[in-house]
Amino acid sequence: MNVLDAVIKIGSAASVPCIRCFLAMLFILKSATGMLQAQDLPAEVEREYLSRKIPKIAFFYKHIAVDLIKASVRANIPPAAVLAIVGLESKYGENYISKITGNITGAVALERENMMPPVKLPSLRYGYQAFLNKKKVAKHRPSDIRWVQYPPSYLIDYRPIPLRGTELKLDYFEYRPLLKKHAQIQSVVDFGALIISNKSEFDAIKEARQWLDELVAQEGKQVIFESQVAYAFIDKISGRGKNTYPKYNKAWGAKVKRLIESTGFVPFVRDLHHKRYTFEEAWGIIFCCAY
Repeated sequence: MNVLDAVIKIGSAASVPCIRCFLAMLFILKSATGMLQAQDLPAEVEREYLSRKIPKIAFFYKHIAVDLIKASVRANIPPAAVLAIVGLESKYGENYISKITGNITGAVALERENMMPPVKLPSLRYGYQAFLNKKKVAKHRPSDIRWVQYPPSYLIDYRPIPLRGTELKLDYFEYRPLLKKHAQIQSVVDFGALIISNKSEFDAIKEARQWLDELVAQEGKQVIFESQVAYAFIDKISGRGKNTYPKYNKAWGAKVKRLIESTGFVPFVRDLHHKRYTFEEAWGIIFCCAY
């Protein structure tokens, strides 16, 4: 009897909270052991959307995807592009700035007091994930920990006053998932209002905003769900040199478009928004209800 067979036997005999929890544990184990088979996913998902097989990506989008799509639609921005951008900018919620501030879009602060200050954080010596909580640091040997000095960030800090823009309670959102979700949604709202703005100092951004608004006025909101519009939007705001937002270079645009394709965000947002599928139905994988 191999490991997977043993887990299945134990899981079937044990009392588990729900069948979804057991299936989630089984999926994660099989992913970790490299034994994920084609039958675990629908054929079209297995063939085209490989990013959906990665649990951390699914867990990141599970509780925020619907609200991110709604915020994108209100802002006349292709939701498939927004989902890809937040994944890239926040490293699926694992970037230290997004963990501290709740900012997953790279929305820039207009006032200094809303910015993220310089911080010195511990992380594993052979890893890149920064620890925000001292209890997690204590679980490791001092020799395994290194301290990294991070520069100030111009991104909006969504923690409440008086924490905003300070080094106090850097783990504020870590234990407040609902407030964290609200901050993440607000960062998408600000992305549409502050970055993709017709008042932007960058011509490429202003042109993209005008193009989107005119397109929606002519053809309705449905047009921003089209794949060609999502890709065209990314092309319009990236790789334009001094005419666009500094980080939106050609390489950045290529990464966003690859994420749209590898995760299948265009059909995914249609299934969630139009067909009213559950996250699991739209994503194609059953994940643990605890996430």
